[in-house]
Amino acid sequence: MKYDLVIIGTGFSGTFFLKKYKEKYPDARVLVLERGRKVAHAERLTAAREEKGIDNMPNPWQAAIQKNDDRHQYHFDLAFGGGSNSWWACTPRFLPQDFRLFSLYGQGQDWPISYEDLIPYYTQAEQWMEVSGPAETPFPKIAPYPLPAHKILPFDAILQKKFGSLVHAQATARSPKGGSRTACCANSTCHVCPIQSKFTISEHFSECYEGVELISQAQVVALDLQNGLAQKAIYLQDGKENTVEAELFVLAANPIFNSHIMLNSGDDSLLLGTGVGEQRSLYAELMLGIDNRGGSTTITSNMWMLYDGAFRKEMASCLIESHNPPELIRIEKGKLRHIARFKFIFEDLYKFESAVRLSANRHVPIVSYKGPSDYLKRSVKNLPSRMEKLLRDFPVESISYDRRLSSGESHIIGGHVMGNDPSTSVVDHTQRHHKFRNVYLLGAGSFSSMAAANPSLTLSAMAIRSADLI
Repeated sequence: MKYDLVIIGTGFSGTFFLKKYKEKYPDARVLVLERGRKVAHAERLTAAREEKGIDNMPNPWQAAIQKNDDRHQYHFDLAFGGGSNSWWACTPRFLPQDFRLFSLYGQGQDWPISYEDLIPYYTQAEQWMEVSGPAETPFPKIAPYPLPAHKILPFDAILQKKFGSLVHAQATARSPKGGSRTACCANSTCHVCPIQSKFTISEHFSECYEGVELISQAQVVALDLQNGLAQKAIYLQDGKENTVEAELFVLAANPIFNSHIMLNSGDDSLLLGTGVGEQRSLYAELMLGIDNRGGSTTITSNMWMLYDGAFRKEMASCLIESHNPPELIRIEKGKLRHIARFKFIFEDLYKFESAVRLSANRHVPIVSYKGPSDYLKRSVKNLPSRMEKLLRDFPVESISYDRRLSSGESHIIGGHVMGNDPSTSVVDHTQRHHKFRNVYLLGAGSFSSMAAANPSLTLSAMAIRSADLI
């Protein structure tokens, strides 16, 4: 059987593309190939209780790749629903400036689309996920969030009075009171939400796959490329390689595997597989002169005071999260919750030498990560002095920073970037391959730059847009 559409992967990109595509073409013959299987919520809870986490789910990520740096941990989820299974449901948008990084600041490259191009698709993705958020944000909106904002912490509220919409309740797909899902319990166990408060594809969007043929535990190895088109997908199941024909192929695995599939297919696009990296982050604990008890979710606020400005000509943007874990206490009499925890997430620039490459085993890619750029490192170095100036007039007694950056944000970005010029990009503004015009490569691998904000909402909006423009 020849299909109208074959989708590879069931994460945010694949599922949101599928939903929009089915709205446009309800009678299309669609096949979805998923490398993993559907892991029941009860099974994930059991693994979490045994402190196994997603690394001990079926098809652990460590066995799926070879990597050059044992310190860097990628943490992707090879199962039905992809990253939606283990994300923390943080859904900020990018700022309009993020799409014009080179034009405004002379760094990286501009996107071939603007923030305005994505506004209706951001709105659609927020509605599908039932995102909770505030009325005022630093990014323009054409509609309110579907659900009201979570309650923020007292210190967040003090900062909000000074900085306005640059400090706001985090936009999140963790449900507040009044949503269709159970209200967030604020226990900081979001990687496996025990009460299913966060949006996941497996538990809350699996109806998208009704009327669609789905083959699980099928690893797509390559596409058969002939005469400028993909003719077949080649996939591995039960140790045997099979093929399937289609008119249109949508690669919606993560950036590592999208890139690896095309490399295995003989795609010689200059930048294919290059630049693959992640945002980096560090935490700080702030000793306060006030009680900071409250908040109705695990990450209460986003703060954008260090996110945008002329400084981006020299150093990376930084998004601040205010965290609210139950173990956050201060062991001093009368000061139990006179404390705050901030997380600082930094954008980065793509490095050509950080890349996905072929190995001797065509089922397993090599991932070489060469560390953060000097652009990011300068932002980290200047963080304490900038924070001291920022918080000078607030009840902060001291700030203690982590000594080193996190190993990664579990946000793999780059590998098949978007652009108008095939010599400097792999896909066009719709995420359609420049050379093979019946192939789409979706997800954060298409991002033209690596912004500091969480990527899940943006890549979801881009997937909806791609399907809408077919």
